[in-house]
Amino acid sequence: KLASVCGTGSTAASLSQAACLDKFVDHYGQKALRRGLTTAESDSFKSTFQSNAANGLAVLLARLMLHPRFYYQTFHDGEQVSGTEGVDAVYRLNKDELISQMAFQMWNRPPDDSLYAIAADASVDVTTDDGMETVLSAIRQSPYVKDARRIFYQEWLHLEATPVINGTTKSQGFKEL
Repeated sequence: KLASVCGTGSTAASLSQAACLDKFVDHYGQKALRRGLTTAESDSFKSTFQSNAANGLAVLLARLMLHPRFYYQTFHDGEQVSGTEGVDAVYRLNKDELISQMAFQMWNRPPDDSLYAIAADASVDVTTDDGMETVLSAIRQSPYVKDARRIFYQEWLHLEATPVINGTTKSQGFKEL
């Protein structure tokens, strides 16, 4: 995957080049935190890599994977619409949070590169019907929707309890969805 981020022929040694490290941190930081990194976060992650010469890549990846946003879906970056912060605040989801939530809801996984591209596109306003259709279209066209649909029907219809048909398989038709 490093070659897809930093270019053909890239290796772990390529991360010593500032341009490659910038792309790597931005790409994988966005995937780990499910949103674009702030300048301070990006600089901090790059500093982590640079200050751990021999094990920079391992330490950087560990730090990304140990970040709370890697494990938890937090929705408090948007505009506070009511309540008291830290007590009973209600927030309007921002663009990254909404797209992330929709991906988890529809795919049972984080956003992919197509959804990250939509999130980064300033011309897409997800608060409008056209913007929402752009997001939903990308979700519907993804191969991930097929797996999520199959899991939904298996759980909803309790297909694991379906009796064996013709002594060979369980619910063959649903395996083909």
